[in-house]
Amino acid sequence: MPRKPRPVRASRPEVTSEELWRWFVEETEDEPFEVMFRSDDEMRAIALAVMPDVLAYYSRLHPGRRPRLWWRFCAPQADLFAWLFPAAAERPQFAQPRKRVGGRGVPAWERFAYVPAFDYGVPAHWADSDPDDPPRFESQASYLRRHELLSPAESRRLTPADFEPEIVEL
Repeated sequence: MPRKPRPVRASRPEVTSEELWRWFVEETEDEPFEVMFRSDDEMRAIALAVMPDVLAYYSRLHPGRRPRLWWRFCAPQADLFAWLFPAAAERPQFAQPRKRVGGRGVPAWERFAYVPAFDYGVPAHWADSDPDDPPRFESQASYLRRHELLSPAESRRLTPADFEPEIVEL
């Protein structure tokens, strides 16, 4: 009696080039050429597939920090616009921002018709700020500890200075 064919499993997306790997772990500003032709969903699938390897490499070099694409695709999500987008499928996805702990300044979206944008969990665009008292946010290490995302090995390598607030350079 013939067997039923096995269902085909989805193949794990892989980083297809050395250039793309460097973009994940070295955080070069320029997107690799191949990224321009991938959808956000494709990039998310690749990021989720390779992120364990990326984090293992990255956290050895930068304990208590995460690469830019982790913040984009893997950080805890915040539902910042439930009031504006009642259908969950239509809502923009944002990483849970880091906590603001001091300083003066207004993110651009609070004053203008800007879509919020974040770099490493901190607002990327500002309407104004006080140069004598710039905005300060919890460090990446503090954010990761608060969300219980630090590995034990990573925690052992951190110092009290890693948990000091970070000043936003405008």
